[in-house]
Amino acid sequence: MTDIDGKFRLPSPSKKEELLFTYVGYESLTQFINPVENNLVLKMRSKSTNLKEVKIVAGENPAHRIIKKVCENRDNNNPEKMHSFSYTSYNKMYMTSDLKTSDTLNSLDTSQLKRAKKFLDKQHLFLSESVSERKFLQPNRNYEKVIATRVSGFKESPFSMLATQIQSFSFYNDLINVGGKFYLNPISKGSTSKYLFSLEDTIYKGVDSVFIISYQPRKGKNFDGLKGVLYINTNNYAIQNVIAEPFENSGVISIKIQQQYEFIENKQWFPIQLNTDFIYNIFTITDSASTGKNKSKENQAKMKAIGRSYLKDIVLNPPVKKKEFGAVELETAPDAYSKDEEYWNRFRSDSLNKKDKATYKILDSIGKKENLDLKMKAYEALLAGKIPYKWINIDLNKILNFNDYEGFRLGASAHTNNKIASWFSIGGYFAYGFKDKQVKYGSDFSLTFDRPSETKLTFSYINDVVEPGETQFLDDQKLISSESYRQYLVNWMDKTVQREAAFSFRSLQYLKSNIYLRNIDRTATNDYQFARTDENVTVLTNNYNFTECGLSMRYAFREKFMRTQHNYLVSLGTTFPIVWFQIGKGLNPDITKLGGEFDYWRADFKTQKSFVTKSIGKTTLTLIGGYIIGNLPNTYLYKGHGSYKQYSIASANSFETIRMNEFLSDRYAALFFTHDFGKLLFKTKMFKPEFALVNNVGIGTLANKNNHFGIKIKTMEKGYFESGVLINNLLNSQMIGLGVGVFYRYGTYALPTNKENISLKVSFKINI
Repeated sequence: MTDIDGKFRLPSPSKKEELLFTYVGYESLTQFINPVENNLVLKMRSKSTNLKEVKIVAGENPAHRIIKKVCENRDNNNPEKMHSFSYTSYNKMYMTSDLKTSDTLNSLDTSQLKRAKKFLDKQHLFLSESVSERKFLQPNRNYEKVIATRVSGFKESPFSMLATQIQSFSFYNDLINVGGKFYLNPISKGSTSKYLFSLEDTIYKGVDSVFIISYQPRKGKNFDGLKGVLYINTNNYAIQNVIAEPFENSGVISIKIQQQYEFIENKQWFPIQLNTDFIYNIFTITDSASTGKNKSKENQAKMKAIGRSYLKDIVLNPPVKKKEFGAVELETAPDAYSKDEEYWNRFRSDSLNKKDKATYKILDSIGKKENLDLKMKAYEALLAGKIPYKWINIDLNKILNFNDYEGFRLGASAHTNNKIASWFSIGGYFAYGFKDKQVKYGSDFSLTFDRPSETKLTFSYINDVVEPGETQFLDDQKLISSESYRQYLVNWMDKTVQREAAFSFRSLQYLKSNIYLRNIDRTATNDYQFARTDENVTVLTNNYNFTECGLSMRYAFREKFMRTQHNYLVSLGTTFPIVWFQIGKGLNPDITKLGGEFDYWRADFKTQKSFVTKSIGKTTLTLIGGYIIGNLPNTYLYKGHGSYKQYSIASANSFETIRMNEFLSDRYAALFFTHDFGKLLFKTKMFKPEFALVNNVGIGTLANKNNHFGIKIKTMEKGYFESGVLINNLLNSQMIGLGVGVFYRYGTYALPTNKENISLKVSFKINI
């Protein structure tokens, strides 16, 4: 058995040896060994093996007995079931290409591939190294610190390749993470009914044996599965080596992972190396000389990234304490970019070869000439939605937007950046709507007292338009969710002038809070009027002034963050529900001299949770509600959160069959349920739609129905119900998937005809 890199050392008792090499998925190789040649590179030719199901006549498949024993010992062998551990890892990644064999290249006289091969024989396209220290405490407390990092072409880079970010740390959970997507583990309970296992070989190592078992999903079983090879050691029936890749690779990137384990201190099997190979399916080098029939895959080479992580200094059950762990799970030491070669050589599993050294030398010189460090800092800011230019950051989310009221909205926004000062920022924006033909603008000023705890004081002013009934929660990011598609349908806006002072901070590790005082002046832009009684006189008006103080909070238990060198906090998510809560008090002239025409209380709540179930799919639940005490106009009530239009895109966490502004409530609750089966229900070789079931329920009431004029008042005290089916990825490219959805409203608030109750939608997904 070789190590995970394919290296081995074999003592030769005679002057001449004939060796036979065999490996699953490769043609056997016979090699004559000359002992004078101490170092050899032996290349085996891969073969396409399509494992077929066979009928085992003599009883149970022998591989099943082994797999069942592995499942029985999962908790004992899983390092993440230990009380604690720590280790140091050396990580290396380089980018190259999967060029074909030299015979193929030599057959092409004027080939772009040959020029590419000549270039890649000298250097890599990219090279990075890092050293990190990690410690773990049950049940799921993690902290990893990058103590050294180096990236070709850069003096400093905020990104470090860590294998644990790309794949599951151990191969023992029911669901295995490969590149951010979860797959059913072949050694999970009941996997023998899902996977086809084949005992390929047995290696005897003294008192222990190693079983080599290949696996792939059974024919006709629809689930997100893996294929590869398991090496099972009879010592505790533990994984000694595993190779895995998605059974179906149809996205932008194909990923293959490998893990090797060692029996540490004769107590615990523990990973000592994690490998990750990336194939970029959309980036290819094509032979420009080939045309017609000769322009085939044989004349193409895909870009490939190779990642290796070596774990050492492994300590089992070290005496770590809870207070050593915080919300930041990954960060980079301030001096991580300044390590010398002597320091690096202490951690490298092998010294840099000529190609590695050439990569650093050439790309570092290019990086210095092109000022790539400055561009990387710009890219880091870009992830935060900003483009730095000299001493200002240009806000990307203000440049171009669209909604049904304003039409296309073109704007510009900028704020000062760290080149002026890191403790304060001042900025503003302008925008113009081509449909409403109105100019909007705003400005803000903020003081940052403590960046790690996000303690900040902000003063802001806006003169803009806002959707009436809109509820905004603290740090509720919707950009990566289809929930953001609803904004395109908004067809009613109120003119708004708002002045606000807010103090925000993070406390109790997972809680972010925002204390605010705001004055808002709103004017309805349609025929709506509100009946307000002043000194026993009822007045109809479309202009309202609010003064409100309040507290908004976001609690994400065990949410983890990555902190970059420049103190940007990037959320790594949480497996627990996220909870938002806010409460506001309206201040009228009887309470304060700050203005405001309305005395009220309002509270808003939202919680969201997603979880993946083995062999079933992904479920997402969102519960949202609001409660108002006081007599308020339409602009501050709840509108039902509908997203119906004759032709539109399906929007998560909205009622697909409720018309825009159809219902009005001062107290409401809504539950949005979506279960995505993925490809589990139906799949053929060429056609792989993804099915999802949607069920949405809402209820609401309105206390003062007679105070609203100019609009039709509808409430939903008896409960609103709709159900639907989404068929995603009917048309599927490597990056974008288009599908369809149909939704039906039923119950008390069903409309007279089936046609009115049905909503047809287009689904849009970004596939990575």
